Amino acid sequence: QSHHGSEQRNGKSFRKRDAVVTPSVVVAPSTIERGNDNNDTLATTLRRSIPPTRNMTPSPSSSSTIDTIIVTAAATSLCLGFATVLLQLDTVSRRILSPEKLRLRRRIESLYRLDEFQKASFRRNRERTSSKSNNDPADFVFKEEDVTALVQTIVGATTTKSSAGGGDSCCAEIVAIELDEEDERNVKEWFLFLALESTTDGGSERRMVQVPLIRFCQSLADAFEKVVTSTTFCFVADASAGLGGQVLGRVLKESEVGAGIVMEPTWMLAIAQLAQKRLIQTENLKKIIFALCRLEAHRLRDQIGAARTVVIFLPGQITTPILLPLLQSTFPCERHLFTYDTCANTLRRSHRSPSPLITAPLSPLRSRPLATPLSKLHRDDANAVETWMSSVDAFLNLKNATERKEDEYLPFVHRLGFLMGETNVIGHGDSDVSELALTNVLQFVTGSKSRPLKEDVVTRAKRVLVQFRAEDRVAAKACGRKITEVERILVEDCVFNNKQILIGDKTLLDTVQPATEWTLKAAKKITGCSCCAPEEEEEDEEEESRTTTGVNGTDLSMPGAFANRNKEGLVQRRGTMTKSRSKYVDGKMGFAFDPTAFS
Repeated sequence: QSHHGSEQRNGKSFRKRDAVVTPSVVVAPSTIERGNDNNDTLATTLRRSIPPTRNMTPSPSSSSTIDTIIVTAAATSLCLGFATVLLQLDTVSRRILSPEKLRLRRRIESLYRLDEFQKASFRRNRERTSSKSNNDPADFVFKEEDVTALVQTIVGATTTKSSAGGGDSCCAEIVAIELDEEDERNVKEWFLFLALESTTDGGSERRMVQVPLIRFCQSLADAFEKVVTSTTFCFVADASAGLGGQVLGRVLKESEVGAGIVMEPTWMLAIAQLAQKRLIQTENLKKIIFALCRLEAHRLRDQIGAARTVVIFLPGQITTPILLPLLQSTFPCERHLFTYDTCANTLRRSHRSPSPLITAPLSPLRSRPLATPLSKLHRDDANAVETWMSSVDAFLNLKNATERKEDEYLPFVHRLGFLMGETNVIGHGDSDVSELALTNVLQFVTGSKSRPLKEDVVTRAKRVLVQFRAEDRVAAKACGRKITEVERILVEDCVFNNKQILIGDKTLLDTVQPATEWTLKAAKKITGCSCCAPEEEEEDEEEESRTTTGVNGTDLSMPGAFANRNKEGLVQRRGTMTKSRSKYVDGKMGFAFDPTAFS
C-alpha cells in the first residue's frame, strides 16, 4: 500500500473538493432481458441498421440468406437469454451446476448483495452527517503536516468544558471508508471520511473531512497510545443470526448500566472486507482497528457512566471469522464476549430477516465435502448455515491457538438459550435460569463481578428481557417459516463435516454456566459431544494406559523394557502415546513438598 502518495494529480495540487466523493460503482452480475418475440420485426430492424453498399443491388437470394442468418441469431440470443434467466433461479442451478460451482455462484451473489448493503449504509451516514454540516463539501486533508494537525485537534482537545465556559472539545464520527474515484494514480489509496464537530468559546463548527486511511490511523494510533484512559472495551462476537446483539444491545441501552454502545459499525464491515481481500497488510489493519476503536470511545466519552465501558457489537456473524483474531491480537487484555445459539435456531431466525450480515459467507470454510450437503439446502439457508459454522470454527481455532499463552483468548462464552429461557432441550435443564444468566452477563460487561450491581439496574434489565422475549415469540409466530425434519437432518449433515463442531446443538467449550459464582473457564474439559459421557471402555483403556506406561512414556508391557537401554535411557515402542507431564503437582497423588523436612 502506498502510504505517502504524491501531492499532485496531473500537475494540479489537491484542493477542497467541490462535492462529496461518492462510493465506487460495483458492477452487478449481467442479466439479459427478454427481447421482442417478433423475429420479422427484429430482422427488419437489423437489416435497416446495415449501411447500403454503393452501386450494388442485392439479389433476392442474398436477401433471403441475410434474413435467415438474422433470424437464427435472434433465436439463439433469445435462447441464451432464457437460459440465463433460468440460471438466476437457485432451484434450477441446484439441478444443473455441480456442488462446488453452485457454492461459488451463491457466494458471488451474496457478496454482491453485501457490497450493495455497505454502500447503502455509507450513503445513509453521508445524508445524516451532511444535513448537520449544511451539505458543505468535504475538506481533503492529505499533506503530512495537515494530517498531524488534525490528529492533534481530535486527541488534544479537552474532554469537557470547564465550569467557567473555557476549553475546547472535538467529536469525530466515522462516516465511510472508500476509494476515491478521482484518484488517477496507479496505486489507489483508501480514504476515511469523518464528520467533525468542534466546540470552542466562539461557538460550534461542523464539517466533513477526507483523510488517507492508513497514514491517518497510524498517526492517530500513536497519539492514542500516549494517552492514559480508564475506559475499557467489551467486544461482542456473534454466532446467532444477530440475536446476541438485539437482546444484549437493548438490555444494556434501556437498563442504563452506564456503558457506551456501538452497534454493528459499518466501518468494521469495510475493514473485514479489506482483510478478506488482503488489500492491506495485517500490521496496518491492527493499527487501523486500534485507532478507530479508540476514536469511537473518544466520541462516546460524555455518555459513559460508572461502568467506564464501551461495548462494540461486531457487524453480524459473517465478520466474526475475520475480525475476532484481529481484535484479540490488538486488544488481548480487554473483555471479549462470544454469544451463540444452536445452528437450527440460527437458521430459523435468519428466515425473519435474511440480512447480508447473516447470509453472506465473507470467509467460507475450506472444506470441499461441505459443498455437497450445502447444495441440498436453499440458497439463503445454506449461506446462513455456513456463516454460523465459520463463526463457531473461528472461535474454536482461536481458543486452541492461544491456549496457555500470554494473549490467551478467554471470552465470556454465552449460550443465548439460557437468556431466552429454553428448557428441556440439549444443553439446558428443566428450569428457567434466564435471570441468573442475565446477571452474569451484566457483571462481566460492566466489570462488577466482585461488587453487586445496583438493584434498579437489575430490575430494569429483567423487565427489558421479559419484554424482548414476548416480542420475539410474536415475531416467530408471524414469520410462519418452520424447519422441517428433512431440513434439520440436512443441517446436521453440514455441521458434521466440521470435526470440531460435529453437532449443531452441542455446548461450546468453556460455556459459562449460570451460577452465582461463575467462571470463564470450565473446571474440566470434556473431549466429546455434550449429549454423551465418556464410555466405560474409554475409561478402562485410559486406566490401562496409565498402569502400563512408565518413565518417559515407556511401555512397560513390552518384554525387556528395562533391559533395552542406551545413552538416552529407556527405549520406547513405536506408536506408543506419550503423555506430557503436568507442570503442577497433583495433590491427590502426592505431596507438593517433602514432609520429612518439617517437624
